[in-house]
Amino acid sequence: MSVVKQILRNTFTGWLAVGIRGALALVIVPFLLNQLGTEGFGLIGLLGVIVSMAAVADLGLRSALGRELAEQIARNDRQAFSELASTALVLYLCIACILGLIGWMLAPWAVEVLKVSESLQEDAITMIRIYGTLSILISFITPVFSAALSSYHRFDVVNSAQMIGGILSSIVLLVIIPIVENPLYGWVGVMLGSEVIVLLLTMVFFHRFCEGVEISAHFLNKKRLIPLFHLGATFMSFSLLKRYRTQLIL
Repeated sequence: MSVVKQILRNTFTGWLAVGIRGALALVIVPFLLNQLGTEGFGLIGLLGVIVSMAAVADLGLRSALGRELAEQIARNDRQAFSELASTALVLYLCIACILGLIGWMLAPWAVEVLKVSESLQEDAITMIRIYGTLSILISFITPVFSAALSSYHRFDVVNSAQMIGGILSSIVLLVIIPIVENPLYGWVGVMLGSEVIVLLLTMVFFHRFCEGVEISAHFLNKKRLIPLFHLGATFMSFSLLKRYRTQLIL
């Protein structure tokens, strides 16, 4: 496939993914508000915030990983690519496990501080511990395979995996939520299932389109992380600077 066609495909799938997410939100948000109530809907919004805040703990490593992997492809150094991706995956797993443990331990405190209603406190603690921990873990594994695909300029397959996961989760939510005994737990099950599907699809696409590279324990090499941390700090500083400038403008 020519470079121009690949760029057009990447762009089209990117805009298509945004459009589908917007269209699904118009259907799913009112549906969840009706089924879960305002407090229940606020609780699942809180879970999303917790997972998003945990993503900040990577200190810009996700962006740096994609940049470093692309450089190894440009150099045609598949060995270095495999070592970097494999070692980064182990690093991300360690970070995710630490964050998950912290979230598990602090769940009761978070529920109390956020003044969750008494009727939902037990459910809130359980959801933070189960959904929060597993979702954080998945959210730190998937970007490694996504970054690898992106370094091969296959943004289209990354977008496709996300679209498939979003469409499936929306359809299943519409079917499952009205019939389960506890809609909140139904939401947790569906969303975790959706995230697992996206992860599996991304892994399948990685093995199909990233030829000549591999992610396994055989390629672990901690020295490959050194430039990653340098770039991570740069991306993190740039991100914070942009946020600070935005606040000044506002």
